[in-house]
Amino acid sequence: MRISPRPIFLHSLIRSAYLPEEIPPAITSKNFAEFCKNEYQHLIADNILRNKTVTQFDTFTAPVAAKGRRNFALVHPLSQLRLSLLITEHRVAIRRIISGSGISLYLTDESPKDHRAFSGLHFESWGPRRQHIYSECHFILKADISRFFHTIYTHSIPWAVLGKSKTKHMLQHDRKSLEKHWSHKLDMALQACQSRETFGIPVGPDTSRIVAEILLAGVESDEKLVDLIVSQPSCRLVDDYTIGFNEESSARSALSALRDALWGFNLQLNEEKTTIASARDPIDERWKHEFLSLRVADRNSKTQESDIYRLVDMTLHFCANANSGQPATFACRRIARLSRIERNFGIIVDALFRLSREFPSCISHVAEFLINNQSLCDDTKIKTRIKRWVTATIQTHLSHGHDYEVAWALVISGVLRIPVDKEVMELFDRVPNSVVFAVLGMLHERGLLLFPLSNWPWRAQFRRSGLYGEHWLPFYEAVLRNWTKDKKIVSAVKSHPIFSKMLAQRVTFLEDKILDAAKISVSRRVFTKSVSRKKSRGDRISWGTVHISAVNY
Repeated sequence: MRISPRPIFLHSLIRSAYLPEEIPPAITSKNFAEFCKNEYQHLIADNILRNKTVTQFDTFTAPVAAKGRRNFALVHPLSQLRLSLLITEHRVAIRRIISGSGISLYLTDESPKDHRAFSGLHFESWGPRRQHIYSECHFILKADISRFFHTIYTHSIPWAVLGKSKTKHMLQHDRKSLEKHWSHKLDMALQACQSRETFGIPVGPDTSRIVAEILLAGVESDEKLVDLIVSQPSCRLVDDYTIGFNEESSARSALSALRDALWGFNLQLNEEKTTIASARDPIDERWKHEFLSLRVADRNSKTQESDIYRLVDMTLHFCANANSGQPATFACRRIARLSRIERNFGIIVDALFRLSREFPSCISHVAEFLINNQSLCDDTKIKTRIKRWVTATIQTHLSHGHDYEVAWALVISGVLRIPVDKEVMELFDRVPNSVVFAVLGMLHERGLLLFPLSNWPWRAQFRRSGLYGEHWLPFYEAVLRNWTKDKKIVSAVKSHPIFSKMLAQRVTFLEDKILDAAKISVSRRVFTKSVSRKKSRGDRISWGTVHISAVNY
């Protein structure tokens, strides 16, 4: 297997394994990744990455397509860099441990051309692998770990790598050797990301998936599990197990062994999602198959109109029956694929707005549709309708701290040149979330924010939290982009050994080009930027990193 040079691997790790995918493309790690690659030798020698600096991450709340919400972590860049340097240095050992699982669908081959450190989760094989297991076995054990990332005990990482008894022996009799081991350093680096918390790890970054894979590979090395589970037709996607057996008693023995092995690492199964069932039971929910039978005409506008109404009604039925918002996401994707939409554009916009209101995880797909059809959005009635929806979305979700919905609504405002006035946010007196505040700052620079950022007492709050606090993103960008002349804030950045270098090199975490996007693909995570708003081929950009034709975040 080809191993790329460490600076290249680190670049890919920062670029694709840092920011959660749920954060809109207005926030990027592309420039920071380039900085880390170019300054690699300086960074590995810098004491700040070896000291005990503790940082705090900010959270970014987003709806889950299936049901509920999740808090994702916007980790401080210095803590993320420290963690990423450790993974870079010990990637051979990490690859060996994860690959030794035997059932994990996380691939550890390096993919620098795609700007990925490890290839990561192979979602494409999840369906075929399960189909094979169902075809080969009579009984299926499906198991899910309860609140997996939130309950990982950071001290258990050395347990997974060295063995629990050996780690505890070293802790008592050879502590210095333990502290020199990379698994202990990984434990400490994770704690530094989250104010020294030992329970839970940041949710969202792919580096956390790497840590989780190390941990579960340690769990699965248990002798009983090797005999009862790993030797069976089985697969695991993150914390979801599918294991086949020919005897129900064998499945129950395996479930008991899995429960005990996980408990040894302070992890528990989600009993509501853990079942043993006959392989004759269907794999997928019924609505997924029924959804495939729905057709939306793309030629006859009259037929298309009635098809859209039917699609929305059926989608709402599917959502109610499945108690999930996934059907709504499917419907938005189906609508976005239509090519002849001019005559029914208003009807389509109404349908998308309705689905996104009821199921906010659809908002990114609404943004994709509007951005990709900007010329049709210029109609006065349509633009008025969009502005009402944007305003309602912000006012509904801002007071609840729903960052995903507000951030995407602001991105739409920026791309479609819809000014945001004070009345939209007049009932919200707290400083917004870091991502939301940063996007507001971008709109301010474009003259699209019709009130000053000083509408909130953000400078005082940033001074209290400091450069290592949860507001690190707008704290740094405020200095870089001259949003403030506050001496304490400016001095904190300019006197810092790494942030001062970043400042000198104009390293930004904000993707200004997204506000000039001509086309966007949420699923492929790319957008095309047009220099002029008229006919132009533009630049093809992948969210987050800049290379000749693309940028990833």
